[in-house]
Amino acid sequence: MRDDDSHHRPPLTTVAVFVATVGPLGRYSSRPAALASGLAASLYWFLPEPWALRALIVVIATLIAEVVSRTATAADADGDGHNTIVIDRWVGMWWAILPLRHDIILLVAAFALYRFIEGRRVAPVAWVAHRWGGPRGVVDDVVAGLLAGLPVAILDRLVALT
Repeated sequence: MRDDDSHHRPPLTTVAVFVATVGPLGRYSSRPAALASGLAASLYWFLPEPWALRALIVVIATLIAEVVSRTATAADADGDGHNTIVIDRWVGMWWAILPLRHDIILLVAAFALYRFIEGRRVAPVAWVAHRWGGPRGVVDDVVAGLLAGLPVAILDRLVALT
């Protein structure tokens, strides 16, 4: 949907599009997915420390992202804003760093691996996207996040044992 048409949207749809594009990140950036993932990783650092509370926040964010992503996609019937929806990348990044302890090296490693897996659509991610993701679904990004975060977390635990 073009910006000059936004006044025809219902208010709830306008909010969904704003959230789905992470404000201006999705619309005015040349690399919106990478920028959204990086911002998500930066903000994740400040989530409350108890792991269970962080996990609850990530799960709630995932559910919200699924709803707003699909609402924004439906509002963009002509399809010109399809690539601007980046909330799914934000949530995928949070799943990538959920199993990690607060360490900048782990954060950067998970970010790089997540961007690689999500960008290349490795086999499990592509299969999930085709099977359950649908247009702008969040499920494939959650899988990409888990595929990125778990190896980093396992490697971190193995190094800690030595």
